Amino acid sequence: MLLSGTNFGVTQGAGTVTFFNGVTATVNTWSDDQISLTVPVGAATGNVVVTAGGWASNGVSFTVTGNPYIEYVTPDVGAVGSTVMINGSSFGASQGSSTVTFNGVAATAISSWTGTQIELAVPSGAVTGNVVVTVGGVASNGYAFALGSTVYYYFADQLGTSRVMTDSNGTICFDADFYPFGGERDYTDNCTQNYKFTGKERDSESGLDNFGARYNSSQYGRFMTPDWSDDPSPVPWADLANPQSLNLYAYVDNNPLSHIDPNGHGCAPDTWNPSTNTLTAGACTPDLPAMGAAMAVGHHFIDQAIIKAEGAWNSLAGQFFRRWTTGGPLKNPGVHTGYPKPARLNTQQIQQIVDKVKAETGRDMSQWTKEDIAKAQEEVRNAGGDTGQFLKDIAEENPAMRTVQSDTQDIMNAAEKAFDAARSVAGEIGSGIAEGAEDIKEACDGGPGCMIP
Repeated sequence: MLLSGTNFGVTQGAGTVTFFNGVTATVNTWSDDQISLTVPVGAATGNVVVTAGGWASNGVSFTVTGNPYIEYVTPDVGAVGSTVMINGSSFGASQGSSTVTFNGVAATAISSWTGTQIELAVPSGAVTGNVVVTVGGVASNGYAFALGSTVYYYFADQLGTSRVMTDSNGTICFDADFYPFGGERDYTDNCTQNYKFTGKERDSESGLDNFGARYNSSQYGRFMTPDWSDDPSPVPWADLANPQSLNLYAYVDNNPLSHIDPNGHGCAPDTWNPSTNTLTAGACTPDLPAMGAAMAVGHHFIDQAIIKAEGAWNSLAGQFFRRWTTGGPLKNPGVHTGYPKPARLNTQQIQQIVDKVKAETGRDMSQWTKEDIAKAQEEVRNAGGDTGQFLKDIAEENPAMRTVQSDTQDIMNAAEKAFDAARSVAGEIGSGIAEGAEDIKEACDGGPGCMIP
């Protein structure tokens, strides 16, 4: 193109010619009243300005033909499926083979197309980035578009693993199967899906799943670090009656098809919902109502969460109350899998009983003796509701085999054996856990880096 005017200068020197969007032209010849130049790639329709000797000329309007140009997009923030308008020039009278992409993802739902405006829907799989219009193989400038407020729906299996994900239009953008320990096999992967195996967030760089206390590897089928607890323990969070739980790296006792780990420490504690007056057993087994699953599990009379909070998990009291349930030794030939609502105490009532016994004995729960445990039992039986009567009722189903006293003795015997086993293991590793727990805690503070076996 040829620019005519005055006072451009005899030679170009440091002079420039720029187009509306700041793109600088390549000059062919330069004189005081005329400049010959080539319209640069990327130039946009608008004013052309000559700058000579540090002074800018007036702007002269110039229309760039051939190269599509996006002036603005409205709105420039939207969700998948929402309608946007692209305004600019040189789009062509009709779409033909021309395309619009959102950060590389092609739009397919285009409502209208003119030389200056395109109306379309944000495509599935689009992410924040530049919108680009390509006409006749020539791409326009990129215009920033942010994907916002996109609604996705997760569809999980019985373990809580998100196998399918759809956008708000019901279009499947993620579909995958998972191997027993969390390995992933994708069939459709057009949207970001970070919450995978049992609903845990998967790190995109390491491939590890964040379980809260630790990271788990679906590749190796185990945790990357051993289990730990705030209070020194020879085998943290383990059930000494279950050998599988003694492996501090194992994921859900190596039974991933029917168990879950909510926090990286193993099983979930019992939870009480006062609004519905129901108790949910704290097993590793997920809730499977849709699968029609039912398990004959017992309910704890003392919340496991309270035992853990009191730091008494591996103490004699902890061993006892972890076994004092409507299952186990209390499972009569009639097989009770729960106890009636009037017989249940809520978490607050149980905590009050624990605090009362602590105050009367002057000992923390982790230091309770058999007599202290019996006192707490009696308080539970007498603390409102009909817990005591319930215990009598289930004992009377087969009085020749079972009494409340023998129930208690059986549990105490089992607790003592487990407690003795814990002390024995502690002695073998030289930790002196029974006598020197405070020394160990002071040495490593019981944190994740405390490598107590």
